[in-house]
This record gives sequence, structure tokens and C-alpha cells, in this order.
Amino acid sequence: MECGVPEDVVFKTKGELALEMLLNAKERKIPFAWVGMDCFYGQQPWLLENIDKEGITYIADIPCQDELPGKETFLILRKNEGE
Repeated sequence: MECGVPEDVVFKTKGELALEMLLNAKERKIPFAWVGMDCFYGQQPWLLENIDKEGITYIADIPCQDELPGKETFLILRKNEGE
């Protein structure tokens, strides 16, 4: 059974599509300050490394058992003005 997918269509994973969309937005100068993603994307080190390499600020959930090699974790605490 054929589904009619054109011969020139290349398979890409969700992570590859996400990176392609981010790079396209950056290239087209579509303004954004940062990118947020769930742990599906956050558990793909190659994706985080490529986003970081492009100088894009991101926040990514990662599964609690995962570690990001070579990355430091920072926790920023701000005191509320009323305290």
C-alpha cells in the first residue's frame, strides 16, 4: 500500500525539526528571548548543544536521573522587595 509521500521528502526526527525551526526563526530575525522545552527535547544532549552553540537561551526539562555532561547547573534566587 502506498501513501503518496513524494520521493524527495526526507525523514526527520522531532528534535531535528525543532532545531530546524529555531534556526529558521533566528535567520529570519523573528524576535524571541528564549526557548522552553519539555523533557522529550531536554533529554537530547545533541539538541541542547546545538541550541547553545547558536547562542540561543533555553530552558529545558530533563528527566531527574539524567545529567548534562560538562554543564553546570545554576539556581538563581531573588529576594522579593517586600521581604
